[in-house]
Amino acid sequence: MAFEGEKYQPHKTLAVVVVYQGRIIAERYAPGWNMHTQYRTWSTAKSIASAVIGVAVNKGLLELDQPVPIPEWAHPLDPRRNITLRHLLNMSSGLLGTGSNTPLAYWVGIDTARHAAASQLAHAPGSHWQYANYDTLLLMYALRSEIDNDDKYLRFPHEELFRKIGMLHTVPETDAWDNYIFSSQVYTTARDLARFGLLYLNGGRWGDEQVLPSSWIELTRTPSDLNGRYSLKWWHYNRNDALAKLGAFSTGGFRGQYATVVPGAQLVVVRTGLNPTDNSNWSQEEFVSDIIAAIDISTDAEEATSERKSSNAEPSR
Repeated sequence: MAFEGEKYQPHKTLAVVVVYQGRIIAERYAPGWNMHTQYRTWSTAKSIASAVIGVAVNKGLLELDQPVPIPEWAHPLDPRRNITLRHLLNMSSGLLGTGSNTPLAYWVGIDTARHAAASQLAHAPGSHWQYANYDTLLLMYALRSEIDNDDKYLRFPHEELFRKIGMLHTVPETDAWDNYIFSSQVYTTARDLARFGLLYLNGGRWGDEQVLPSSWIELTRTPSDLNGRYSLKWWHYNRNDALAKLGAFSTGGFRGQYATVVPGAQLVVVRTGLNPTDNSNWSQEEFVSDIIAAIDISTDAEEATSERKSSNAEPSR
């Protein structure tokens, strides 16, 4: 569907994986690509960062509504001490930033964590929503500050998330100072993204282990007050009535990188792409709706958003 036809073929899709009721029912790759090919996630990495932080909160390393432990903000009179983890997760830190465009962090070779920490307030924390890469960089800086051991910090995403759910082809990059750049510099495969989506579909559970607390998943599924389409680095499809009934929410990355979770349909849809400029002309909502129609899943079931009928199995053929 995504590789041919007038609607989707021009958009240079690289990979599609569809997981329904815990099993892969559709999978296809562009020529030269396969299930092992890693590709940059762009801002889908932010949703992965949120999961890493969710694990840290569950372990007591960080607290959702307490001041973020950024060393540069430690002075009691620093107004940035009022920024909480929840603010950073919901893009409401109030910090003066450059939005999604952070060329200094990505291409000049600076210390990304300390550069982001030097940002000053433009708005009171929690009062203003702005899409900003620095909020995600600061989340990882806070985690590094609390772990206070560089080796453990670098192992943390792999040991506490990736290996537990089989995301074995996922590689988060660091800068020269070993700061994770989880705002976009994560390389992974479509199948790994399918596993990630399935973790959220299963309420944070993988097999016999609760990798993420179910409360974290529910919080992710609840849009924030300042932006009714965003929460904990995930986007909500609540402007699409049919998908809203099914509780759909999604990662979203530049040039069309998506892992979309549809709880009421027991569905995960992954699409990665190489669109020539950006992802504005690819409609993941429309694509997911077309898949639902092709599978013949009803979008009218009452209270579909609260259904929890998905399998706890790993994605399989």
